[in-house]
This record gives sequence, C-alpha cells and structure tokens, in this order.
Amino acid sequence: MVKKLNELGITIKKLLAKGYSQIWVARKLKIRRQKVNYWAKNPIKTEQKRKRKLGDKYIKEIIALAENKTTSSMSSNRIANIINKKLKEDGLNLSITKMTVCRILKQEYGKPRKIKKVFYLSKKNKVKRVEFCKKMIEKNISGKNILFTDEAIIDMGCYTHDSIRLSDDNKIKLKKGDKEAFKLVNKEEKKFEPSILIAGGICAGGLTDLIINEGTLNEFAYAQVLLFYKDSFKELKKKLNNELYFEQDGASAHTSRTNKIFIEKLFGKNSLIQNPPNSPDLAYPIEYIWAYIKPRIKRRNPQTLEELKKFTLEEWNAIPKKMIDNCGKNYKKRLEKVIELEGERLEPVHLQEINKELNEKEEEEEIEENMEEEKNIDKLKMNVTYNDGKMNKLRKKEIKDLKKKIKEIKKRNKGKNKKN
Repeated sequence: MVKKLNELGITIKKLLAKGYSQIWVARKLKIRRQKVNYWAKNPIKTEQKRKRKLGDKYIKEIIALAENKTTSSMSSNRIANIINKKLKEDGLNLSITKMTVCRILKQEYGKPRKIKKVFYLSKKNKVKRVEFCKKMIEKNISGKNILFTDEAIIDMGCYTHDSIRLSDDNKIKLKKGDKEAFKLVNKEEKKFEPSILIAGGICAGGLTDLIINEGTLNEFAYAQVLLFYKDSFKELKKKLNNELYFEQDGASAHTSRTNKIFIEKLFGKNSLIQNPPNSPDLAYPIEYIWAYIKPRIKRRNPQTLEELKKFTLEEWNAIPKKMIDNCGKNYKKRLEKVIELEGERLEPVHLQEINKELNEKEEEEEIEENMEEEKNIDKLKMNVTYNDGKMNKLRKKEIKDLKKKIKEIKKRNKGKNKKN
C-alpha cells in the first residue's frame, strides 16, 4: 500500500518540479487538487519496520513454560521472573514485564479457559458402568419407560457465580470507598444458608409430586419419600401402558436392605434400576431438571423458607412439556456410547454425535409421515369455507340452476298435455 502511494507522490512531485500548476497536474492525473496539494507539502512515506527487542528464543521459552499449565501453577508474573533471570545470565540489558508475557500468550493460546469440575471415575466405577449398560441393553428397556428420581438441595443464597458491570461513576465511588458501590461488588452471605432438600421424578408420562424433606435424608425419611412416589407411579404407569421402571442412584439411604425390599413391594419385582456410582450422565433427565429449576428460583430472590418452598413448587409445575416428552429419548444411544468408550464419562462431543443421529432419524420419520398423509388425501373429505361475498354468488348460481330446471319440467309437462 505504501509503494502505491509513493508512486503517485513521486509523479506529482516531478510534474510540479517541471513548473506545471497544481490544477493542471490534478486534471492530467484525474485526481483531486487536494491530493496534489498534500504531496506538494508532505514528504514521501516510508515503511516503518518495528525492531523486536525480545528474541524468538525467549518467546518460545515463554510459550513452552505456559503450555498445558494452569494460571495458578505458572502465572505470567512467574514466567516474567524466569525469563528476566535468563536474560541476565546471557548478559543482555533487557527485562520484560507481566504484560508482555500476557500479550505473547494471548497471541499463541488466546484467552485462558476456566477449569470445570467433573465427577471422578475410578477403574472399578468404569467396569460397573459398562456392566450396567450391557444389562440394560440385554433387557431392552426403553428410556421412556423409566422413572428417573433424585434429590437436590436448594439454598436461599447464590446458585451461580454472578458478575456485574460497573458504570464509570460507580468505579470512581468504589475507589473512594463508597458503601453502596462496595455492596454492589461484595455480596454478604451467611456461613450456613437456610436450604431445603427436595425429591422428585420424571418420565415420558409426566412428573411426580414434588417432595420436600425437612432435615437429613436417612433410611426412615427415604421410606416416606417412596410412599409419596407410589401414588404418582401408578398414574404414570397407566399412561405408559403399564410399563414403568423405578430408577435411583446409589446413596446409602437408597441402597439399604429394608428400602430395597420396600421398593419391590411398592413398585413390583424387577422394577428397580440401580444406577452405577458417579454416573449423572446416565440419569440425565432429572439432572437437567435441577439445572433448569435452580437459576429460575434464584431470579425470584426468595427471602424466607416459605417463599423458597412456594417458588420451587411453582417452578416444578411450570416445567415445559417438551422436557417431559423428550425424557429418555436418547437413553439407549448413551448406553451404547458408554460401552464404546469403556466406561468413560460422556463429553459434550459424544452427546452432539448422539443428538445428530437422533435428529436425522426424526427428519426421516417426519418425511415418511408426510408421505403417508399425501397418500391418504383422496380418502379424506374436503371441507371448504367461504366468505359472505362468495356465498351470495354461489346462492345466485343455485337459484339460476333451479329456475332452468323448473322451465325444463314445465316444457315437458306441456308436451305431455298436448299429446293427450
């Protein structure tokens, strides 16, 4: 770009040196007179090449130090100190700051990612997961015929880490030590926030009643929870043509001998599905519901335990129908994927693959349904509606047709009378 500009500037300066006027040069080159005036006053542009002070050797070392390491273990300040020591050892009168390290790392790796906590899986857990998935596939149990149950603690405090954008005025106030600005950034929380423990279940037929448990969930308390599940289990079983299984995780209150016998009495033999340990990705329908409800309750900002109970019940009843209809939709595919991964947890990449396959199948089914509808169009009666103007026109036509028929009948009758 600089070369092209310089070529124009050189030609303009040569013509002006020969004695031609600025107007004549502008007409000759078909440019504005302002450009000619600009090059007459200003010198020709040159490319400014910025010399890098820090060598490529040290930049590579900075990138190597930060590779696959957390910001806590290898911070940019620590990297800067290590590089400054090496620069001194090499006899260079240079020093870098934390910001230069940040700039180099941003160009190479981009912004740092937050580390997400996931459930730990031991070798025993992986083996159990594979065995469980194989048994479920052998039994040929559909995910839509499983009642997924679980418990969740809902606090009156924060469920997610909030962030706030401060205005320029509030930033100044915060530096000065204003109390109101301080409250915006620092949120007061009790050490032990009041909370409730809720229990519930979901299947393709619908939801169970929401159960609020006061105190800790022990063997006796869970037996009462099972009694509450009994009524809703019967109703949901009728909706799903008397095919429904009861699913729970491996908590100590769930797996006690008395409660296992109690479950068989309430829901029938071979109706219990015991989920393997550390496997929320296999009990995903109920886990998704907790993730859906909690932030919605938080937005409503409950102040008392009664309000918290009220809001949880309202949000439970307001769960969209789509979530209920899609319950256990891709359950079999998940089981197959866990066996394929040898018990490893299902990552977002694996879930995307499963959802893609299901979406393609759904599209094919929709096309087949539309084809069947097109075939049955002839068999269906066609009902047509009209507006006032068209109805009047149709009536006029009917009246004309009737008059014609009457005339024809009269003519026939006259002919018959003459013959007689």
